[in-house]
Amino acid sequence: MSLTSKNKNKSFEALVSRKVDSRLAQSLLEAGHTLASLSQMSEAKLSKLSITAEAIGYIHNHRPRIPSKVLNSVLFKSRWTCCVCHDPTKEIILHHIDEWSESRDHSEKNLVALCLNDHGKAHSQNQLSLNLNPKALKAAKKQWQQEVRASDARNLVLASAFSDNSHCWYHINHQRIFSAAKKVGVNFQQMPDYPAMLSLGLINSDGLLTLGHMSNNIHAYAHGNCMVQYSYVHDVMTEYLDSIALDNVSDYLDKGSVGHRIREGDTIYLQGAFTFKDKSTAGQGLGQNRKLRRRVGGVEFVSIFDGWDSTSTSAWGCWLRGRQSAGALLKVRSIKENSNRIKFKCTTLAVAFGLNDLKSRQYGNYG
Repeated sequence: MSLTSKNKNKSFEALVSRKVDSRLAQSLLEAGHTLASLSQMSEAKLSKLSITAEAIGYIHNHRPRIPSKVLNSVLFKSRWTCCVCHDPTKEIILHHIDEWSESRDHSEKNLVALCLNDHGKAHSQNQLSLNLNPKALKAAKKQWQQEVRASDARNLVLASAFSDNSHCWYHINHQRIFSAAKKVGVNFQQMPDYPAMLSLGLINSDGLLTLGHMSNNIHAYAHGNCMVQYSYVHDVMTEYLDSIALDNVSDYLDKGSVGHRIREGDTIYLQGAFTFKDKSTAGQGLGQNRKLRRRVGGVEFVSIFDGWDSTSTSAWGCWLRGRQSAGALLKVRSIKENSNRIKFKCTTLAVAFGLNDLKSRQYGNYG
């Protein structure tokens, strides 16, 4: 069962939320069991199926299940991987940092994803074993979830680097990217193309773009020195991405999964089929407003961007129009949800062609 189908399989979710480990839950479903059928079995029969006494308590409704939103959020942020050993091949189980019997706490802050081995250590009193006390578990969880977010940004950097500085980015929100890059400490003067850009008058001495004199062109790169400019901007983009954390949500576009894990202000990467539509009649210069939209089921992402920030005539006239396969780097501005749909209004930071291996969040060994 793939990571995506795990996330979408409600029966799988129902078992995992009742403290059945991921591998056993999969085996039980493949054998034809359901939560309903298991709940009718005696403790003895459930025990013969290798279900723990703790999980049996949840199955028999002796304890309330872990809420779906909490379950999905913890698993997503930990990439379905143990927060201690980071081994993606091991089955996992959700563990209460402060014991449920004492805390009655099913909140996200009190849950951590552990493999069965480290789950056993967390319950062990053996002084020779790794001391996975609550303080150590909280630290491991925080560190691993930060690593997961950072790895998404690193993999976007690596994927864009494979373009060998060719036309990877169709659109770059120059004002937003350079402002954000400056805030995180990117040194523009250390960019390899800084001297050339300065001599051409395309940047000021601080390294910031001076594109105002081209504001009447059909796009920002419609001039003879566009390759030097793109190379410089590409390097700034890479430095910026290498210093931030973001979530690649490309494979998690069901309403029950994204609603609780994306927050206003988050930076996300989204890959798939987009629709691009003109929202103004301007054919050149600033203010060529276009709408970016990706909708899957009850999940929708929308953003208005300026077509003038296109990085080539092909991107301006073809790849940022109609229905296209692309990847978008977005800043979430607002979230609206009702019973049928969740809508994310975003600021477009950049649009790229479909970068290999970024449709899925499964990158192998994530360390």
